[in-house]
Amino acid sequence: GSFYMMSGNVSYNYGVATGGVYSYTGDSTCFSMTGGTIHKNAGSGVYNASSSYFYMGGSACIGDGSTKSVAQSTDCSNNKGGLINAGYAWLGYSSENTKSKLTGGIYRNYRSDSSQNSGGAGIVNTGTLYFNSGTIAYNYLYASQSSGTGGAGIFSTSTVYMDGDSSDSYA
Repeated sequence: GSFYMMSGNVSYNYGVATGGVYSYTGDSTCFSMTGGTIHKNAGSGVYNASSSYFYMGGSACIGDGSTKSVAQSTDCSNNKGGLINAGYAWLGYSSENTKSKLTGGIYRNYRSDSSQNSGGAGIVNTGTLYFNSGTIAYNYLYASQSSGTGGAGIFSTSTVYMDGDSSDSYA
């Protein structure tokens, strides 16, 4: 099925992998977010499963874009990271090949997951990520150096395509 989020909030939910939105595995599963906020969930903000499609454009925000400071464990937005992508994710797109400026982004997510060989407080990518516009900022990854973690903004073990306007800035 499809889920279209144009406004509203998904907040204060709990899940082991995701507390916010879980886009189920399947070729016809699509989550399109053009507005609204996903924040303050115990678990990731968005979990995009394999073979699923996630589009993020407009003013959509995963995390807390209202404050320009690095996330802390006590005020974290999504405590397992903002976006976990195992499928296909397009940031700054309204559909697979249609660019749509993302004025929002992925902000102030906190992740403390030193037991896993992964990282990414903003985005964990094991699928395919297309990044055209938007901002990934003020995310915090807490991990020991020996845990094999890294990439507070983006941690990827797969393909990332990045293009777009380099003048987009939140800082």
